[in-house]
Amino acid sequence: IGVVDLESPELDAFSKRDVEILTLLAAQAAVAIENARLYEEVRSTQERLEKEVRFAQRVQIALLPAGPPKRLKGVEAAAAFAPARELGGDFHDYLSPDANTLVVTLGDVSGKGVPAALYSAFAAELVRGRTFRRRYLPDRSSPAGVLSSVNTILHQRQLEEYYCTLCYAVFDLKRRTLTMGNSGLPYPLRCTAEGCSPIELPGVPLGSFQGTMYDEVTMALHAGDLFIFASDGVSEAMNEVGVEFTSERLIEVVSRTRDLPAQKIVESIFAAVAEWRGDTPQNDDMTAVAVKITA
Repeated sequence: IGVVDLESPELDAFSKRDVEILTLLAAQAAVAIENARLYEEVRSTQERLEKEVRFAQRVQIALLPAGPPKRLKGVEAAAAFAPARELGGDFHDYLSPDANTLVVTLGDVSGKGVPAALYSAFAAELVRGRTFRRRYLPDRSSPAGVLSSVNTILHQRQLEEYYCTLCYAVFDLKRRTLTMGNSGLPYPLRCTAEGCSPIELPGVPLGSFQGTMYDEVTMALHAGDLFIFASDGVSEAMNEVGVEFTSERLIEVVSRTRDLPAQKIVESIFAAVAEWRGDTPQNDDMTAVAVKITA
């Protein structure tokens, strides 16, 4: 509510026309004042949201692992992560439920931004919790068991518009084996002395259907073996004419750089994708994880 007061010492100083003009000016002033108030309110809200998003970014980065547990010998691992927006739906982790085991997980939640980031944090914690139950419930902590358990919980949450693809890899450094389950993530790459090729292991995304069962594959580990896990944001990155980077180009990059340290390999992957995209905006979250068996 506002008041405009116009006074004069003379009687009948203002005509009807003056009153009409003054009323018009007062109405315009009221609109201008209200617009200024709304602008300030929007600006304040935007600053608050930007501050919260920046904090959420720091939290998301802090939740990602810095590297594999230092106690593990004979293995080297590194990762790179680049969200398409301020926050992303990709997540990865290095877990060590016992002294000779490294569990590598890479997940990709449908969607982008804040909702995907919240969903991915929930899914990542589910995976972590079920991994460290293996000492008590080993049958349910196999890759297939973990995927089935997480699928059940995510499906029960009834968030039909969201799902999660996840690769779950258990490196047993004592038995020298890798056991892996997959729920729709792009096939991981395995590089041995014979060359690089995908580990073809399909699966239904987590949260899609109740009671889904998942397959596992087990293979021997040898010194010099390299494994690459990547979300679909890597292989599906598009250039300016809409052509995807593809898994074939990813294999070419990995084949050229496989003798480098793990961190240099994932950096080379991201550099190759950036060169391929050129000025085309990134349209999906990207994560790449490299694991090298060094002894």
